[in-house]
Amino acid sequence: MISDQARHVIDRIFGDAVRANLPMSPSDRVELGTSRPPANRDAPVPEVMVITSSSFLFRLLTVFDVDGNPQSAGYFSRGRNDVPLVESFAEVANLCCGAINRELSRYFPHLGMSTPYVLSGRCLDFLGDLKPQHVARYEVAINDSVRVGATLCLCGSATLDFTPSAVSAADSADADTGELELF
Repeated sequence: MISDQARHVIDRIFGDAVRANLPMSPSDRVELGTSRPPANRDAPVPEVMVITSSSFLFRLLTVFDVDGNPQSAGYFSRGRNDVPLVESFAEVANLCCGAINRELSRYFPHLGMSTPYVLSGRCLDFLGDLKPQHVARYEVAINDSVRVGATLCLCGSATLDFTPSAVSAADSADADTGELELF
């Protein structure tokens, strides 16, 4: 069981991480809203990028669906045409989920995070098979031209409840970024 408070904290942590890590420039406008899965998908999403954060108590899948249009590809590759979108967005997704992982590690020791991996977009149809206790879907718009879909899928193996902290990792001036932990 995952408490409503824990769901809200996880959603807040995700929002903070998105606002801090998805924009390529501090002046970029980021809008984060909730979305619903399409009732009838005629054109399924070709690929999604997934990063998993796991502890002894839960597994959190963060699933990103990046619109492969030229604006998104140019935005995340910072205008370098020789860098594929999947490669450039993997770096951004890793930073975003690293921020989530750091914040969650304040509450849960022994938290691990996968590297980004790409799956068929059809896997979104099967998230229910994981028997999640919480699924949240978001639409991220950056500068009104770049769109990223994101789905949080939280599966708990024990009761999960925690109190939110007053300061998030995204707001912390001394938050470490870009560290690689070997284990």
